[in-house]
Amino acid sequence: MHAKNILAEFLHLLGTFNVWDFIPWLEWVNKITGLDIKVEKVAKKLDTFLESVIEEHIIRHNKEEYSTGEGKDFVDVLLEIQNGKETGFRLQRDSLKAILLDIFAAGSDTAYSTLEWIMAELLRHPRAMETLQNEVRGLAQGKAEITEDDLGNMHHLKTVIKETLRLHPPVGRDPLSWENPKDYRPERFLNSDTDFKGLNFELIPFGAGRRGCPGTAFAVVINELALARLMHNKPVIVASSVEAARDIMKTHDLVCSSRPKSSMADRLFYGSRDVGFSPYGKYWRQLKSIVVLHLLSNKRVQSYRDIREEETSNMIDKIRQECGSSNSVIDLRDHFCFLTCNIISRVALGRKYDEGESEMNAKVTLDELGELFGTFNIGDYIPWLEWVNKLTGLDTKVEKVAKSLDTFLECVIEEHIIRNKKGEYSTGEAKDFVDFLLEIHNGKETGIPLQRDSLKAIILDVFSGGTDTIYTALEWVMTELLRHPRAMEKLQNEVRGLAQGKAEVTEDDLGYMHYLKAVIKESLRLHPPIPLLVPRESIEDIKLLGYQIPAKTGLIINAWSIGRDPLSWENPEEYRPERFLNSNIDVKGLNFELIPFGAGRRGCPGTGFAIVIIELALARIVHKFNLALPEGLKPEDLDMTEGSGITIRRNSSLLAVATQCSSY
Repeated sequence: MHAKNILAEFLHLLGTFNVWDFIPWLEWVNKITGLDIKVEKVAKKLDTFLESVIEEHIIRHNKEEYSTGEGKDFVDVLLEIQNGKETGFRLQRDSLKAILLDIFAAGSDTAYSTLEWIMAELLRHPRAMETLQNEVRGLAQGKAEITEDDLGNMHHLKTVIKETLRLHPPVGRDPLSWENPKDYRPERFLNSDTDFKGLNFELIPFGAGRRGCPGTAFAVVINELALARLMHNKPVIVASSVEAARDIMKTHDLVCSSRPKSSMADRLFYGSRDVGFSPYGKYWRQLKSIVVLHLLSNKRVQSYRDIREEETSNMIDKIRQECGSSNSVIDLRDHFCFLTCNIISRVALGRKYDEGESEMNAKVTLDELGELFGTFNIGDYIPWLEWVNKLTGLDTKVEKVAKSLDTFLECVIEEHIIRNKKGEYSTGEAKDFVDFLLEIHNGKETGIPLQRDSLKAIILDVFSGGTDTIYTALEWVMTELLRHPRAMEKLQNEVRGLAQGKAEVTEDDLGYMHYLKAVIKESLRLHPPIPLLVPRESIEDIKLLGYQIPAKTGLIINAWSIGRDPLSWENPEEYRPERFLNSNIDVKGLNFELIPFGAGRRGCPGTGFAIVIIELALARIVHKFNLALPEGLKPEDLDMTEGSGITIRRNSSLLAVATQCSSY
């Protein structure tokens, strides 16, 4: 039972309009709407949760685990009051649970909501962020960590919190009390006695008087300490320009090639023993060499051509069967997803893993993996708040996904070991990534034995990194073509002209399809699959664009922003594939205005592998089918909302009408 989920339901109910409170004789409406049933259900869940908490404490008390008051929490104190030890009067069990619910529900929701609004305002106002960072880092200079003793001297920190609390609730925006009330100006609280303790009625985020929140001081110190430590512990730079990206990924590439520690990566990628998240050093260099020379070399990528062409043909056949002779609506996301999963499964794992194999349902597990990496993990930024992940259920979910992935990967490896013992692979032609990794694991290929966990981490890298990004890129390419029928027609003319008289487009034809390549580049410019590239970390002090940057600074490259920078692109928000015709700009990491796959030492080693899949799939679809939006949907009405996660997909599936081209 996750406390966060129960609390979310509880708080949602408190914000629900209850007609009975205003018109008692309409009480029956709540039964019809289902509100009464929902209230009973949530009340029962809360009571079960609170009873389990109390029973845990009673058992620990009976074992005398708390010999002093230092280790006592609220429940311990309330149990003593219930027994009449502290106050001389006894507290009923229901009263005890009600007080616990008060503290837990009100405290959790308001404290983290406030922190979120504070960070939102600071991100919107970089000067305020810089002023706060300078104050915190100046006062904490030479200290490993900020303590609560430091907070009293952080005056700008307090003004930032007050200004956020003023703006986010509505009372704090009264123009009779505040000059320019909608402006975010923490400075208004410097040299001001205005506080939120309930004495200044122009600032009452916690109320005032007898009914004022008794937990104000408790909440404020959490916000102050969390914000101060966030400013002190994790210096982060977001590079949103070509110059900054070039400085990080070329000029200072070596120094900026490490990764910040991520507890999520540690738990899901076997202690970050993969290529993607491993910190820079000898181990990472060995892994990168294995991937580049043995798994994703040009020769190796070319050797899997038959698999790509076969699976792409299978996709075309499925679309043909689905659309038939009528104008049926098809879900392109499903087709792209299965195409990519099937190719990578065969290339990396040796066979396809179908949905029917519940113990090996790789797609579902990978979706969960991608979702987790798009989740904010507060413990990575404020280590002492790591316990929040237990409260929210994040820890449980990570453990569950890690276990599922490990079971799946162990099955894959064991299958290959058994087949290898039977001598099913007599030549190198039929070998997949796992076969090569097992040879390296035994020290046959490189002379460097590969640990079992490292082997699993690399397999997971290739499988998860490739699948999600490739089909996401394909979906965005087709989205833009459906929004721009002229570009679609131009692409169809090129592909059908070059493939005239041929039953199918092959990879040999792709080199001549210049507009096809331009269409893909333009889509990757506007919709990089991973808009914020995986964070880097500097290992030494460096100068970036003239600014002194300390070691251990997080470096995030905003590929999305760089792709839309008006200093690099004319009319950047317009979809114009023609901008890439007669242009040498490519996605291989040499042109920093277009870096959907990164650049430098940490650039994606699978770029060539991904591009050929995207090109072949796109060419074959437009060769065989005429595609259009469903009837009644105009190009300008197509939903372009982006989802969340480390890979940014469309928020909704891409539906289209596919009609088989009469010539084929």
